[in-house]
Amino acid sequence: MNLNSSNKENYNPLTKSRSRRTRSLTHKPEKPAPLSEHLMLLKSFDVSYNLDEAFTHHYITERIRAKLVDWMIEVLHSFHSSSRTLFLAVKLLDIYIANSSGLVPLDLHVIGVASMFIASKYEDIKQLTLKNAHENIAHGKISKESILAMEKDILNIVNYNVFIPTLYDYLEYFIQNSIEEIAKYSWFLADLSLLKNDLSSASMPKLAEAIVLKARKDQLGIDETPTQGPVALYVQELDTQCELYRFEYQNFTSILMKHSVFDN
Repeated sequence: MNLNSSNKENYNPLTKSRSRRTRSLTHKPEKPAPLSEHLMLLKSFDVSYNLDEAFTHHYITERIRAKLVDWMIEVLHSFHSSSRTLFLAVKLLDIYIANSSGLVPLDLHVIGVASMFIASKYEDIKQLTLKNAHENIAHGKISKESILAMEKDILNIVNYNVFIPTLYDYLEYFIQNSIEEIAKYSWFLADLSLLKNDLSSASMPKLAEAIVLKARKDQLGIDETPTQGPVALYVQELDTQCELYRFEYQNFTSILMKHSVFDN
């Protein structure tokens, strides 16, 4: 796939007009279902944090983190890791940022590598190896010892418990009755939300509901967004994030590449 500047527009899901798609409004997807007992149990294991507040204790910016997350998407996609792995890896990255201080941009590389290493071991059938992490992901710029040391630091913060619910777990539930088009667009929005501090540290069940509502609005023209409350705010934030992505997607090509399925 050639993603040079001359044809990137062809792969941007946000530029697709509803009028150029085949619609089936006779099959109206179900509204997001209320949380089941299982998901309520997941919520009890969730870890909350505020990335915007955490960043006041570091020497890094939201944009630097966004570039790192975009790179992590590229890495895990190229290694055919699961989407669960991606969402867990970003969650571990953010938990580490929220529970540390004084980080500088150079620190993020090893944190990102170690987070992917941990998440892959927990979620993937074919797991990333230490050799993969050192040679193919870090390209030899981070020693194996540094990766293992960071792995230990991250695991200490989460008390060696990586059963941490992510947006993936909630969104999977909310889109279970959706048509394929809504599901695909929802996963695109979920990946896009990982780039934004306030969305990445938002209430996961409410963000998942907001994603499905925005997908239905954008893809089917059905706007059921509440007029107020957290879900309404998340839909607005997703609207803003999509508009920003229209102008800056060339800087975040990994999401573009992963979701080129929209061009089919």
